Amino acid sequence: MNYPWLDAHVIESAAQDLLMKCFGASGATRPCIDLDAIIYDYLCEKERLSFDNERDLGWEDGDQVLGRMKPLAGKIEITAALREDGNLGRYRFTLAHEIGHWVLHRPMLLAQAEALDLFGSTPDHAVITSLDRSVFPTGSRGRPAPEEWQANRFAVDLLIDRCLLRAEFSQRFSEPVIALHSPEWITHSPTLRDHARRLASANVKGFRPLFSVFGLSVETMGIALEQRGYAVEEPPAF
Repeated sequence: MNYPWLDAHVIESAAQDLLMKCFGASGATRPCIDLDAIIYDYLCEKERLSFDNERDLGWEDGDQVLGRMKPLAGKIEITAALREDGNLGRYRFTLAHEIGHWVLHRPMLLAQAEALDLFGSTPDHAVITSLDRSVFPTGSRGRPAPEEWQANRFAVDLLIDRCLLRAEFSQRFSEPVIALHSPEWITHSPTLRDHARRLASANVKGFRPLFSVFGLSVETMGIALEQRGYAVEEPPAF
C-alpha cells in the first residue's frame, strides 16, 4: 500500500486526541505516560484491540521483529524480548510506535480491505511489521518507509509533551538548542545521533537525565530530541 503523506501537525493532533480520550485534560501533566492505561483501559475496551506481548516475534531480513499491527485481526504484537530488564524504554517506544500504526494506518487498511472485499480472507492481510531498523533508525540505515516515520513521529508526540520537554530541557541546558558543531560539544560526539544520546543521558545541575524522566531509553530520548529540534547539526543563526 502507498501510504499518503501525513503532516507532522496531523500526526501530533492524532496523538493528542488519543491522550485526551484516555486521560482527559490531565493526560499531559505527567512526564511518564501510562501506556498500559492506553492499551488496556481504552484501546482494548473501546476499540476491541487484542494485545500480545508474551512471545518472541523472530527475525526478518536480518533484523529483529519488534512489533506487528494486524489491522483485520484487530491486534498489536510486541516481542517478549523487549520486556526484559533494561529494555523498558525501548519497549515503551515500540509500543507507542505500534499504537501509531493502529491510529494512523489501520483505518486506511480497513478501508482498502473493504474496497477489495478482503474481509473473510486471511486476517493477516496488509500486516505492518516493525523491524529494529525502522523503529530505531540511524543515518547509516537510511530513511525509514513513510509509515514507519509517521509511527515514530506519533510515538514521540504520544510519549513526550512539548511543554513538559521544554521545561525539563531548559532546567538542564542554558540554550534552547544544542548544536553538535558548536565549540563546546563538537569534540564529544562524532554524529548527530551520538550528540542527541549525550544530551538525553546527561546529568546536569543535579537533575535526572531526560531519558529517565520520560521513561524512555537513551536511544529513544535521543530520537525525540532530534525530531523536536533540540539536538541539531549546526548552531542556529539568530
